[in-house]
Amino acid sequence: MKVFQIGLNKCATKSLYKFFSKNGHKSVHWLRGKVTNEMNKNHAAGRLACHGMDDIIFWSDCVFLERHFEVIALQYPDAKFIYNIRPMNDWIKSRVNHYELNNNLKKIWHKPYKLDARGIDVVQFWKSQWVIHDERVREFFRGPMADRVLVFDIMKDGGREIARFLPELEFDDLSFPHAHKTKIKTK
Repeated sequence: MKVFQIGLNKCATKSLYKFFSKNGHKSVHWLRGKVTNEMNKNHAAGRLACHGMDDIIFWSDCVFLERHFEVIALQYPDAKFIYNIRPMNDWIKSRVNHYELNNNLKKIWHKPYKLDARGIDVVQFWKSQWVIHDERVREFFRGPMADRVLVFDIMKDGGREIARFLPELEFDDLSFPHAHKTKIKTK
């Protein structure tokens, strides 16, 4: 069985990874983009996205999953998905803090997307990204696909909801960790 986290970053992706890991399920989280790169290579070569990484159960914070969850759902018909969410304004605050604290805001967002040159505010860009992603996920996981996704509100939900959603997997410790919380940037 495979479980794919498909919400955006700064929505408890590391906490989900730690939850699955501490319960003995082989998991992967971001790895500085290596997992996404491997999935892109596999996809371009016509292989299953997880080819060569078949022993991993839980996948977290992989851009490939965020952008191509529909492909994954078709390639892995028995897989389940966790769509991790939080209130958009809280997500924006966390993202701003995260990228400013690490001095990566311009490097990761402004330059590659040419936001400055286009006169686009990064917060407005992110809000659009949030809305479009939310609509895509909710539209795709309708009807017969609805039982394959857990909409996991990180402000309300925890280990019990995950265990109920995934009766195929064993969870001994239902406490949900809060990992990788972004520090508030001080001026």
